[in-house]
Parts: sequence; C-alpha cells; structure tokens
Amino acid sequence: MTQKGALRIIGDIASVQWGLITAAQARARGIEGYTLQRLTARGVLHRVRHGVYAIVGTPDDDARRIRAEWLAVAGGEEPGAPWRADTVAAVVGWESAAVMHNIGAMPLRAVTLYVRRRRQSSRAGVKFRTAPLARAEICDIDGLPVTTALRTLSDLWNPRVVPRQFTNMFLDAEAQGLLTVEDLGAVLGIDPELLL
Repeated sequence: MTQKGALRIIGDIASVQWGLITAAQARARGIEGYTLQRLTARGVLHRVRHGVYAIVGTPDDDARRIRAEWLAVAGGEEPGAPWRADTVAAVVGWESAAVMHNIGAMPLRAVTLYVRRRRQSSRAGVKFRTAPLARAEICDIDGLPVTTALRTLSDLWNPRVVPRQFTNMFLDAEAQGLLTVEDLGAVLGIDPELLL
C-alpha cells in the first residue's frame, strides 16, 4: 500500500477517534508497521505510546493520554462504533474521569481504567480496577466511556478529610449540572453541608 493510501485510511479512522489510531487498527486495514514507522519519521504521525499513534496536530494533553491508554486496552473496538455498557472493554475512572469531565484541577498521576477481568499493567502511570459498574454509573464523553461525575467523586472521596481539590471538583461538577449536593451527599452517606 502506498503512503498516500495509508494516510487516507489513517485519516478516516483518526477522524472518529480523537486523532488517534492503533497499530492493530492499521494492520487490520492492510497498513504495515513499517509504514507507520515511516510516517512517524516523516513527522506525519506521533507515537503516543506503544501501539497508539496520533496525527500531528492532535493536542498533547492529559485527555489524549487517557484516550490512548483506553484505545490500547479496547483497541479491538471498531472505530466510531458505539460502545455498549455491558460489553465495553474498559471505562475511564478516578482522576482520569475527573480530567475527562473537566472538573477540578487534580494532577493526573496515572490513567485509571475499570476493566472486567483482573489485569496488571507493565506501564508506569496506568492502573486497572475491577470493581463492577452499573450502567447508570457510565456516561459517554465524546465517544469515550467514562464513569459519571457522581461515581467519579464517590471514588475519589476520602471520608476522613474533605480536601480542597475534592470540593473544587464537586463545585465544578455542580456548575456543569452533572450532579447536586444532595445527590453526592446521598451516595456518600453524609450531610451535604459537609461538602461545602
């Protein structure tokens, strides 16, 4: 396949998944690994992590890092195909979900993904959790399955202390209409006034 043909295919896939493509998706469409390497050397693609590439110009931020890690786990999903809560390979959670919801300013130390079966990551900065999630605890953010703001804050809640970061996340989520103080108080089993 010519590089021009490969670029057309890569562009089609990347256009429906945040400017990213996995090596597995490329391979499934007849694009060899050496073509990805050549396009990277030419500056057309940027290697985000092993097996995931971004089209140059895709913002290099925490959201891209989260999406790339999700794609690496759920890379068998057809690009642009809607995911289903009962079969999705991974769901973004914890601080990673807060980043995707744009709530608070907590630093992203690790990308955290809920997965169906226990697994370990050999990559620093990636964590897997296997706690079950109800359908109502998962929302769609631009095609990415993410825990709801309510589930995210309940995961990040520390009952011994209400840090300023948590309060800021709650206030951001409330301002966006993602939850109410009563919702969060009920889920956490505390007096909502303690959150303010």
